Amino acid sequence: MKLPKSCYPRSTDEIPLGHLEVRPNRGIIRIISDEVKKIRKNTEITILDIGCGTGKNSVELAKRFQADLVGVDNVKDVLIRAKQIYPEGEWVLLDADALSVKRASFDIVLLIFAIHLLKNPNSLLTKLPQVLKKPNGRLFIVTEDHDQLTSGIYAKYFPEAVAFDLRRFPKVADLRELLTKLGFRTWIRTLRYFQRVTDEASVQSWVRKLHTRIFSSFDVYSPEELNKKLSQMEEDLTQQIQRRTINLRRKTTIICGSLHP
Repeated sequence: MKLPKSCYPRSTDEIPLGHLEVRPNRGIIRIISDEVKKIRKNTEITILDIGCGTGKNSVELAKRFQADLVGVDNVKDVLIRAKQIYPEGEWVLLDADALSVKRASFDIVLLIFAIHLLKNPNSLLTKLPQVLKKPNGRLFIVTEDHDQLTSGIYAKYFPEAVAFDLRRFPKVADLRELLTKLGFRTWIRTLRYFQRVTDEASVQSWVRKLHTRIFSSFDVYSPEELNKKLSQMEEDLTQQIQRRTINLRRKTTIICGSLHP
């Protein structure tokens, strides 16, 4: 399926400035760090972050492990910002589909919420067994499976966006099957988010944050349609908290992969 242009990373002219200042996802960092600690044996580590954006997660990992970091993205403005944030890293303007590096160049390869943005993810994944070092090279794909997309609060209020995401997010089972064929051993780590919404102010805060975040799937709506749906969600949640506390749950999947020796 050919994705519309809006699916791909957008120019920072279209991105609120605050989006470029987002902090690392501490849950993702914790899980990946736990996995890296299992293989690190007082050796230098090299990290490749594909679809790195401003490097908010890979920079944190590079600092923790004193690692060499290379980030690849196809948006010049976010790479300029990444260079400002972490000049020690190497930031490369390149389409991930055109990636070509020396064999056994990296200990860690990251695809953090990037796999669904690639034009040809399978083509990229077939290159990774040559990119990673053996025997301890690790691949981490952070994504959302289809059951996660259809079970959350977004599915109720943004069904068109969810239907769009279901077409572009690969199924986790399919990704694992392909990785197995490529010689990876895979396992799943799950990150669960939990937010308790207790009053009208917390509802407004949550909806406001949602509105300022960048979800390319929201491009299926006009600004007027999106505002209407957000207003309806805020109204419904405000009515619900008058009867009971609302527990918002979300789940993210991290596919971990290692190459067979």
